[in-house]
Amino acid sequence: IIVHHGAVTFTDQHIIPPGLTINLEDIDLRINNPVRGQVTDLKISATVDQQGKKGTLSMTGNIELSDGDKSLLNSSIDARIHAAGLSIERYRPYYEQYLPFRQTTGVLNIDTHLKGNASRFISEGSVAVKNLDLRYPEVFHTALTPKDVSLGYKIQRTPSEIIMDKLNLKVDDFKISGRCAIKDIDKNDPLITAEAFSSPISLEKFGPFIPYGIISERVADFIKTRIKGGIYQLKEGSINGRISQIAHMDENENYNVLHAKVGVDEGMLSYGKKVPIFSGIKGELELRGKDLLLHNMSGKFGESPIALEGRITDYCLATPASYPFAATIIPGQKEIAWFLGIGGGGNFAFTGKTFLQMTGSGTTNNYALSGRWDLTDVSYSYNDVFTKPQSQSNRVVFESNIKNGKVQVEAFSYQL
Repeated sequence: IIVHHGAVTFTDQHIIPPGLTINLEDIDLRINNPVRGQVTDLKISATVDQQGKKGTLSMTGNIELSDGDKSLLNSSIDARIHAAGLSIERYRPYYEQYLPFRQTTGVLNIDTHLKGNASRFISEGSVAVKNLDLRYPEVFHTALTPKDVSLGYKIQRTPSEIIMDKLNLKVDDFKISGRCAIKDIDKNDPLITAEAFSSPISLEKFGPFIPYGIISERVADFIKTRIKGGIYQLKEGSINGRISQIAHMDENENYNVLHAKVGVDEGMLSYGKKVPIFSGIKGELELRGKDLLLHNMSGKFGESPIALEGRITDYCLATPASYPFAATIIPGQKEIAWFLGIGGGGNFAFTGKTFLQMTGSGTTNNYALSGRWDLTDVSYSYNDVFTKPQSQSNRVVFESNIKNGKVQVEAFSYQL
């Protein structure tokens, strides 16, 4: 069968009752010996008229039509497939039942090799989308609108599993690579295993892609209200669990299905206008089980250098989270004035370098805070009321408790 410069118009009334009309133009087709049960050479190319917008399709290879008593869906193919300029929105009726997105627009390009049939095949190639606009408010709180999205992949499907040995996703200048497998796809609760790592990306660019809808409400609120900037990199991430476990991370020990390590640089954290801002944060965040760990964190509190180790325990559970930490601060004059509650500290003078050791533990409604501070090597004075010279032995130890927003000093020692 040979066709040159052909044209076909068909209306698919099965997919939607009013029908979806597709126009194919400039069809070039060549099929050699199309007999059921035998391998047939196939070459086809066409232009798709999408309400004035043109797309192209081509396929070169062979197809083995199923035997006469079997469905054509059992036919197998070994072909190279190219598609360019296809409108994602135009063909929404074909995929909307399988995807949860409310709205998706963009221009789709495909370059892939496919070998096999519908239930057992191997495919390797790339998929790219220009000017994507994806709306999924249940997961992403704003529309995702990258200019260029591309995915390089290698996938193998059997009746019971899908294995993706290679996944290289690029969203504008952000890259993430990994692998994934979905097992027991023929059962009600498939098992998903995945590993991934990424290139660095700024919070400004990455913010819209944070899946607030599927992470703990407490963590989501903390990210939205407290984290103000930084460069982040997924060093390693993994999922190993069934869909029912992933959907209910706060039940049983389902939190163990997720693990991630994220590098942080130039981070910025704010607790409001009345508290000095944390800036220049560098370190590593780790999601491990039910805890969020903060490793080797350093930065500045206001203008004062700080180093910290800590964690947020039970972050994904319904029970109250706790916030144990240990920190070392080299406080400057402004931050000490803030600690002491003396405003801008205009009448307070502080000179020298010293180390304030602080530890904390508990929940937001009942938090214990303690500190040890050796002030021997510094000098300070306040409003001509007192002056402490350098090298005079001076130590401060305190223990306090914060309950329901009220601070109570449990113990305080000032040695001079």
